[in-house]
Amino acid sequence: MGKFNSLTPDVLENIEQVYTEALDYAFDNKDIKNIAITGIYGAGKSTVWKSYASKKKIENIITVSLGKYEDNTKKSGDQSKDEKYSNRIERQLINQMLSQIEIKKIPLSKFNFKRNKNKFLLFSQVFLSAAFCVSLLMRFLKDILLSIFSDSLKISNSCYWLLCFLLFIVPVCFFMYSAFKGNKIKVSKVNLKGAEASLNEEVQDETILDRDIKEIVYLLNSSESTVIVFEDLDRYGNIDIFTKLRELNYLLNSFVSKNGDKRIIKFVYMLKDGLFFSKNRTKFFDFIIPIVPIVDSKTSESELKNLLLDVSKAPDNKVLSDISLYVDDMRLLKNIVNEFIVYSNIIPLETLELDKNKLFALITLKNIFPNEFDLLQEDKGYIRSVFDKLESHRKNVIENFELELEELNQRIDFFNDRFENDKYEAMALMIPVDVRIQNMGNVTWSEHLRNWSKEKNKWYSISYNSGSGSYEYDEFLNRFVLNNKDKIEIVNNMPEDNNESVKRLYERIDFLNKQIEEVEIYSYTKLIQNMNPEQIDNLFEDGSRIVEDHYFPLIRFLIVDGLLDETYWYYKGNFNVDTNKVLKRNDVIFLKGLLEGKKLDIFLNLETPDEIANRLNDSDFSRFNILNKKLFEYFLFNDDNRLVKLVNSVKANDLFKELLEILNTFDLEKTKKFIEVFVNDNSDVVLQLLDLCNEKYENAFKNILISIITNKGVKQDSLKLFNRYFEENEPIVELINTEDFNAFLDNIQLSEIKFIHLNEMDVTDEILSELEKIRAYKLNIDNVSLLVHRFLSSNIDYGSMLNCVYYNECLRCTKEYVESNFPWFISMYIDDVVPECDFNNLEEIVVEILLSEIEEEYKVKYLNKNKTNISDLKVLQQLDNREKIMIKLFETDKVICSCENINAYWNMSEQYDNEFIHYLERHISEDNSRDVLESNVDVCNYLINDPDVNDILFGFVILYADKQINNIYSSMDEERIKLLIQGDLFAVSKNNIETLLDNKYDDRILQLIISYKEKEDDILEILLEFELKEDLLYELINSNISDSNAFKLLEILGKRVSLKHISTEKDVVIKKVMKDNLSKENIEFICESFAEFKYKKEFVELLNDSGELMTLNSNCLNDEVLSYLLTSNLSTDAKVQWIIMKIQNNSPTSELIKYITLVEEIKNIATVWGNKYPEITNEFEEAICDALIKHHFVKVRKGVEKRIMLDNHHKTTFIMD
Repeated sequence: MGKFNSLTPDVLENIEQVYTEALDYAFDNKDIKNIAITGIYGAGKSTVWKSYASKKKIENIITVSLGKYEDNTKKSGDQSKDEKYSNRIERQLINQMLSQIEIKKIPLSKFNFKRNKNKFLLFSQVFLSAAFCVSLLMRFLKDILLSIFSDSLKISNSCYWLLCFLLFIVPVCFFMYSAFKGNKIKVSKVNLKGAEASLNEEVQDETILDRDIKEIVYLLNSSESTVIVFEDLDRYGNIDIFTKLRELNYLLNSFVSKNGDKRIIKFVYMLKDGLFFSKNRTKFFDFIIPIVPIVDSKTSESELKNLLLDVSKAPDNKVLSDISLYVDDMRLLKNIVNEFIVYSNIIPLETLELDKNKLFALITLKNIFPNEFDLLQEDKGYIRSVFDKLESHRKNVIENFELELEELNQRIDFFNDRFENDKYEAMALMIPVDVRIQNMGNVTWSEHLRNWSKEKNKWYSISYNSGSGSYEYDEFLNRFVLNNKDKIEIVNNMPEDNNESVKRLYERIDFLNKQIEEVEIYSYTKLIQNMNPEQIDNLFEDGSRIVEDHYFPLIRFLIVDGLLDETYWYYKGNFNVDTNKVLKRNDVIFLKGLLEGKKLDIFLNLETPDEIANRLNDSDFSRFNILNKKLFEYFLFNDDNRLVKLVNSVKANDLFKELLEILNTFDLEKTKKFIEVFVNDNSDVVLQLLDLCNEKYENAFKNILISIITNKGVKQDSLKLFNRYFEENEPIVELINTEDFNAFLDNIQLSEIKFIHLNEMDVTDEILSELEKIRAYKLNIDNVSLLVHRFLSSNIDYGSMLNCVYYNECLRCTKEYVESNFPWFISMYIDDVVPECDFNNLEEIVVEILLSEIEEEYKVKYLNKNKTNISDLKVLQQLDNREKIMIKLFETDKVICSCENINAYWNMSEQYDNEFIHYLERHISEDNSRDVLESNVDVCNYLINDPDVNDILFGFVILYADKQINNIYSSMDEERIKLLIQGDLFAVSKNNIETLLDNKYDDRILQLIISYKEKEDDILEILLEFELKEDLLYELINSNISDSNAFKLLEILGKRVSLKHISTEKDVVIKKVMKDNLSKENIEFICESFAEFKYKKEFVELLNDSGELMTLNSNCLNDEVLSYLLTSNLSTDAKVQWIIMKIQNNSPTSELIKYITLVEEIKNIATVWGNKYPEITNEFEEAICDALIKHHFVKVRKGVEKRIMLDNHHKTTFIMD
């Protein structure tokens, strides 16, 4: 039993914080008086509000809830009727408000509810009424009563009238008070002498709310409530009422405020968003709080599952997920669950094995379409009409099949009656009897037409009553056979082979008969599944208004998905299972479920299978649920024909797993009986069963295989179909009984079975030997390893396993097996090697592998682990794609390094690989270099110009290379170039010299010029094609090149030539430069190095001739130069000028003494520094003395003309120096 659910809004302890914050804001803000809580129906608006009110303890709330619950109610369009409708709504609204206000708070209200008077009030009214009557009696019977009162009671007249007055005035006051308090006295009209005035405020076109709005203001003000809640008013779709309520709120708050009350009365409206069709709702309400739906078509699934969490017979999650897509209302969900709990505990679901999902679907229909549910109880309504359409569709489908069957039978009769073989016979029958072929012989027209159709261009002479002529094939047919539309249509619809056509027609008939059988037992769900989309749409088309309903897609889903079908009546009420006198309970369940198309337990214990068998019709064997173990066993031993029909039902409905469940419970003898029936004629059934076998059906799997392999009557073709099952299940051999073993061996040979894993079978060596001899095993590594191990009785090394197979007689058959499948086996052998294992097979085997047809990648993979050396590389010459193999041999060092192998590789390769170089680097040494390389000069000639060759190998190959390199690689090391030049292996070419220049190998260029003296001009010619650096130019000029070539280089330098970069040994070049380009820089250089300069005389002469001698600056006139000039035969004037220049530059005194002394004409002046007073005797001395005096070296001696003496100032300075 599950937990029931209330349909009222829940009050939650906690709601979403944002709702609380929004409501707090709305209630705290005095300007907000109209609050809208919006959301779709069932979104949780009431839950949010009630939870908030409970949490905030808001009391004295007036709640108005006026839902409209009629289906499809629309406005009439009649104004008077609509006004009455509005009045009724407003009247109910006032009534609900009034019912929540204490009556004592609204004594002036004209609205009131009847209520019982209490005893005190009733007694008071009776007493006062009686007193009033007594006062009247006392007034009108005063004479009689006064005498009585005065005589008997001794009451005076004044007391009598006082009592009369009191008895009159007290009731009158009481009743007047009650009337005015209840506002029961109204004056509607005043009529004075025919003039009538109406005091009633009623207007004819006013509604109740318009007319009584002041009364409502009074009511709500008197109620002292601050919150008025309006629920479900939006269901009327009338916005006018909300406009009036907003006006009411305004009037109410204004009235309260004007009367000094500080209360703010807020109206809370709960309504759907779609009530307003525009943005006007934001103008109407002061604050809007949207409620995110707890349940909609996308979230209802989780809510529905939560509601059914504690229900013991809850529907499947898939059904809940599907149905929830169509239900978007929380209350609806709760009620569906409530009703399902009731129904599921009353209807005997387990007893009748009914479907809880269908029950839930029906309950859902009952809640959403209750009227349709009631009609369905009476087999009426829209759903019943859909079921009737399905029955009609079933009938139409069968009728169409029957019509096609009739047409097919007619076509077969046509073929059988009129044509014996094919369409050629039909055309032969169409040929007029007077038409004949000349010399036709005994050949029939049909045979002749068939042959003629193969040579259509061939001409035949045709004769007929009206004449004769020659025709081609097509012309003949058009003239004598296909000469009207009927004949053309008949022939075109006929295949050339009549027998094949008839066969296809019979196949179609069989198919249609089977389809009719299936359609007859189709459930409604199956019928719909076989409809096309258009037919399904037509099925649900109807004039009923239910099709337009928002929830109509639910009905379509329930029917299409099979949750609402022809078995619905089982779920409508409580049924008792009657006890049948012939069939037992399980038998009844089986037959009922069979007819209902319900899935049945295949192990349902049928108590009278023979009785059930008698009640079955042939059409029942096409039902998917007919399979039952007891029934299967009954047919197995009593009726082979019906057993085949039962298994055909298994095939048609794909119930092989269910059949396996049954076979898994059989022993070997029962299984053998089953195999005898099906192995030859219905082997596909057995194959399907084996395909589905897994560990769960291990017993059935083993019994089936044993039954097949030991069956003496099995055919070879049938037996071969099962080869893979035996090959993959070797342990089956261990289960063969001794008495069946000979049949087992015969069938193994007959079917050519190849066991995949010999190690999976625990058999003797003798049996294993027999299997080995007939190759009854898959050729794989595990099997060969096992055979080697078992027959050689020792553990073998995987890497040398082929040695064992090839060179042991006991494995001769295995060797032949391997050789006949060599590429495939070797590939597998290579694939299965473990990382730590290497191959150690003999060289002959390795060569056979390399020369085999296995893919190259396998050969490479083998060589990566190969430990066997190849002594003769020439054996690979017959291999087409040998390059990669040889390289791998070099890479793995599995080629013996010999002159022959190197030569063989060189001759077999169009282009050598770097691995070959590395191989040589590893294997060429001082000990074998001559033997290996001396006869492989071509190899050496290539390797000396390979950048990948290391220095050691380069040192070896250069010894045996004999061919100059015309184009060295650009990055060649300078040292290698040096060796190449030394070995005369460096060709004088533009590319080579360009490489030297690019790499700045200046020394190698000089080496090249020095070593190749005879090619100096060629080298220089090439060099001059490039832009040479000055450093290189000077190095070349200073080298041993000829003077003429040096002059060419000087021309490149031009004015830039500098003597300081030219060797002093290059006399001719120096003279050339002095002659052609004695620049200022060169003059300065010569002056700086004048002491070592060889050509001083020539230099001075050149300067003197050019007039540049006298322009030498002070830096050029250094001590060496000036000393040379002063001792030369140059003019004394020049010498005097140079000395004066030195004096002017304040040269040291010692230098001046030296220079003056060197000139014979003036040397006497030098004695002045010896404290003498030399006399000036000539003009040269006078010029010198003037300069000395000017610069304070000397002065004129006083009193003596033409004599000089040292100047004291200079003397002091000199002494200090």
